Amino acid sequence: MLHSSVYIAIFLLVNLNYLIECGGRRQTACPKELNAFSVPNTTGNASSDTRPDICSSNTSCCNKSIEDEMKTQITKRLMNLIHGRNERVRRQFKDVYDDLKGLFQSGLEKTSKSAIESLESQAKRGIAQRTKPLIRTLFDDLRTSVTNKDLHVQNSTTTFFRNFYPIVYQYSVVGQTLPGEFAECLKNNVNLIMPFKDVPQTLTAFLIKKLQPVQQVLRSLQTIGHVLDVIDNVQLSNECTSALVKMSYCSLCDGFSDVKPCPEYCTTIVSSCLEPYSQIEHEWSSFINKLENFHKLLAKSLDVSAMFTKLQAFLSDSISHASHSKVATKVRNHDREYD
Repeated sequence: MLHSSVYIAIFLLVNLNYLIECGGRRQTACPKELNAFSVPNTTGNASSDTRPDICSSNTSCCNKSIEDEMKTQITKRLMNLIHGRNERVRRQFKDVYDDLKGLFQSGLEKTSKSAIESLESQAKRGIAQRTKPLIRTLFDDLRTSVTNKDLHVQNSTTTFFRNFYPIVYQYSVVGQTLPGEFAECLKNNVNLIMPFKDVPQTLTAFLIKKLQPVQQVLRSLQTIGHVLDVIDNVQLSNECTSALVKMSYCSLCDGFSDVKPCPEYCTTIVSSCLEPYSQIEHEWSSFINKLENFHKLLAKSLDVSAMFTKLQAFLSDSISHASHSKVATKVRNHDREYD
């Protein structure tokens, strides 16, 4: 089985129009094709003080400046093909990334809307109206967490329940508007009062289990995009560019017109140049296939109805726990202690 670099080399050589029969005939004058490198069409040999380093036969029509231009042109052509190949890979990754991100955010959006609708139908009107912005903020944070590595699920759920408690206390315990200072006191001491028991921790664990793998995959895809950017800026080695010039242009310098190198020689040279790229070719292809399979698993993991059912239970339990008379007694005792 051919190495992947050989396949890539053949692909690029076809684009470079090199794979034709090798051979040709010697001309008495320097080939007119050298005009592409700013050399006049003369029969004279290159000046000895600017002799080329690569195509340096005694009858060479080329000098050092011509050879440098040859090196620049062949390197540019090969790198343009490599960049084009990388761009196709980049678009492929972007399509996968957008699909996964869309699935992730769509699932959260549907769960958020369902939770709000359920709260409006089951909880007291005041609780539902004032909790809707908190639910939206929680799920906005979760959607943002896809690209923001500094945002953590636990911070988002902690903030939600901290702001949620004064609302529940007002509408389910005292039935009247809370003074601002008292509401702030409830927020600041929610960890001491523990009105929701272990619901915040359980919800956090549930969300992390559902969302963290998705976040990790999407962030990995972002990293791969950065890797492709780095690869685009990798330069061919001097040995590689010299071999490309020798393969492509030394026949012109020696006076041979319409000569192309033999296919086996081309494949060997270009395969060697592409070794850094070909080493990851197979791994990337395999990774793309795995991502496509992962998409199906992700859809199952982010089942909207299952997430909604769980969230609905969490909200119902938290309101029930926070409304219990024992919690109200604990708040009053805490208030007297720090009065």
